[in-house]
Amino acid sequence: MPDALGDRPHAVIVSPDVSNAAGGVERMCVLLAGVLQAQGWRTTVVGPEREVTRWEFRLGLGSLAVSRSAAAVARAAHPDLLITNGYMGVGYSGPAPRVHLHDAAAGGEGRGDGLRRSDSATPRIHVYHGTTVAAIKP
Repeated sequence: MPDALGDRPHAVIVSPDVSNAAGGVERMCVLLAGVLQAQGWRTTVVGPEREVTRWEFRLGLGSLAVSRSAAAVARAAHPDLLITNGYMGVGYSGPAPRVHLHDAAAGGEGRGDGLRRSDSATPRIHVYHGTTVAAIKP
């Protein structure tokens, strides 16, 4: 679907922390945005807009809370494609197709893995630490 700024599709990439691209998942989000831009996409990297409350933390609901916050931000950006990762894939119910990046270093036993498995219609790409931008093929 063309965006309001022209005929480029809009990809929204969900990052746990948009203010930090030094390494890990956050860095991969920024690198992926660059790859998509080089392929003609308009990209936006979004993240949660709120912190975990004390009681959410104590009850073990922190990951769910920030994921739902990030999903609301992603939905408001009206993506043509949504790219989520790790525990940040919970709570999105928009019409855009979604690809979920799974941290393969977690070995399938990472936090929130049961929630990822429940959404079997979402394609998952396993990302290994040390993956370079050159290794990502369009």
